[in-house]
Amino acid sequence: MSNADLAVCTWSGYDSDGFLGVQCGSLAKGNNSITPFHYLSPGGLHHRPLDPKGEVGATALRWFDTIEGWAFVLGDVRTDAALPNLPKGATLLHDTGQSGGDPFVGTVLLDPEAKKIEVEAHRAGVKIALKNAEGLTVEMNGTTLKITGATSVELGDGASPLALASLVSAQLTALLAAIGTAASTEKAASGMGGMSALQGLLSAWPQPVAATIAKGA
Repeated sequence: MSNADLAVCTWSGYDSDGFLGVQCGSLAKGNNSITPFHYLSPGGLHHRPLDPKGEVGATALRWFDTIEGWAFVLGDVRTDAALPNLPKGATLLHDTGQSGGDPFVGTVLLDPEAKKIEVEAHRAGVKIALKNAEGLTVEMNGTTLKITGATSVELGDGASPLALASLVSAQLTALLAAIGTAASTEKAASGMGGMSALQGLLSAWPQPVAATIAKGA
């Protein structure tokens, strides 16, 4: 004989073989499962629920017989209230926050009506990163955009790749030439070295160029 009902996820953990299990039950009645249920999820999506707080926790649809049980983890009321309203046809991927009560870190929105895919961080200090198998990483952290592992950059269809190494070399050459000219001019005028000229050039140097030079260094 088998049974199915809605329950609360009371605990989750991995067994010795690396499979995720979920204990389910009614916190109010105390009828928790002793052996973790087998975890079920939609194809391509894997989610581990938070532990409950008081009598509030993630909901699961569980099915069990006299030998085994299975749990399909659903939503968590602690997060649902903070989710935005969705247009018809849209899909939202989100986490369920942290056990300390912090809101979820971010969302991925697929909105066919607005023709957009939007990745958004919902807390300060949350890093958004894109990585590929070759080691190229694009990171957004606060107001900083960081690219690592790139050997060239292409802007526009059919554009010739711009090698970052040669770009840095050319910029350093131009910077050193400008510093030398300014220092010589200042020394001829004042009889002193070109330290103030060097400081002025560096402070006025375009930020993207300075960032590229720092990366090359």
